[in-house]
Amino acid sequence: MNVLYKPNIGGIENSISEISKVFIRQGYEVDILCSDRNNEDDSHLDLFCGIDGATIYRYEYAYKGLSFIKNVLNSRKSIRKLTNKNDYSFVISRNYFLVIVAAMSGLKNIKYIPPEVSYYSKMGEQTKLTFHKLVSDSVKFSLQWSALMIAKDVIVLSESMFDQVKRISLGMVLPRIANPGVNLQRFSIASLEEKKRLKNLYDIPQNKKILLALGRYSDVKQFDLAIMAMTKLPSDMLLIVVGSGPELKKYQDIVIKNNLKDKVVLLNSTTSPESFYKIADVFLMTSRYESFGQTILEACVSGVQIVGFSKKSGANTNIESMLSECKGVYFVDEQSSVALARAVEKSFLDNQSLHAIFSHNQKILKRKYSWTKFVSVI
Repeated sequence: MNVLYKPNIGGIENSISEISKVFIRQGYEVDILCSDRNNEDDSHLDLFCGIDGATIYRYEYAYKGLSFIKNVLNSRKSIRKLTNKNDYSFVISRNYFLVIVAAMSGLKNIKYIPPEVSYYSKMGEQTKLTFHKLVSDSVKFSLQWSALMIAKDVIVLSESMFDQVKRISLGMVLPRIANPGVNLQRFSIASLEEKKRLKNLYDIPQNKKILLALGRYSDVKQFDLAIMAMTKLPSDMLLIVVGSGPELKKYQDIVIKNNLKDKVVLLNSTTSPESFYKIADVFLMTSRYESFGQTILEACVSGVQIVGFSKKSGANTNIESMLSECKGVYFVDEQSSVALARAVEKSFLDNQSLHAIFSHNQKILKRKYSWTKFVSVI
């Protein structure tokens, strides 16, 4: 269960897809419950369909006028309909709202994999705090806390999430830690020929050194720092930012104001992130908060050097623990565009014997991160 699923694009949607594929290979029948919301344009998706062997059931998503109550009622109706028809071995939710509604519908064996703890993800937010936002954030936090109390089994993807859940629940919830996986058939090191072909496909200059930032255009991702870093970097480097979201206009204004049209490319969100990893030379992890950081893992196994903010910088991410044994990883101890630019320059100076580095990284990450192992823990 999650409020959003394919064709919506995101790390949570990807994790649900990979988990369901493993279950299907193991002989399970998989139903996915989500809303009919299309996050790209607020339109409505089909209420019923099949995707990758799983059956998708969507409840009607309300946007305006008592929308919260309507969404509770609509999702509850769908959950009751499904549970009356099927005797599920277990139920997994990636969303706090649906944990609560499922419990209201009589479900007891709910496994909850929280995507974030909003109290921590909001730290350092630059958006102006209004009364409406304060109320909204408080309600969200209360609902997240309730979901943690209700769920029979809480599973987190990192040690930092374990600490956050433990603290926020005042020690009443001690989640289990399970490493997520990475699809090595999908994310792999590109040959020179494949890299050249993909650059042609996306109209990317062959002679440029490519920096990549990929994810939702939101305040927490801090892609504005990556864009501003390009004012400090030479003209033979090109930044590609792939995603969508509320910060798009802000990014566009920064590009225009700093005359970066030849050094920064802003692209829409994609269902093929693997293509952009294969094009890139360096991946920029600029988030100040990540509950796990799937893009770091995908980039690293795709043969891309990583530049990201360390814990010392104040960022609350898992990049250091995830990639502690990997090579070609550069930690930035200050959340600024200047420090980011310096680390990028260093990464290109040090990039000797890259193929050996990437082969080393793949072996480590293949052993540590597997969707099959993740499902066995669930």
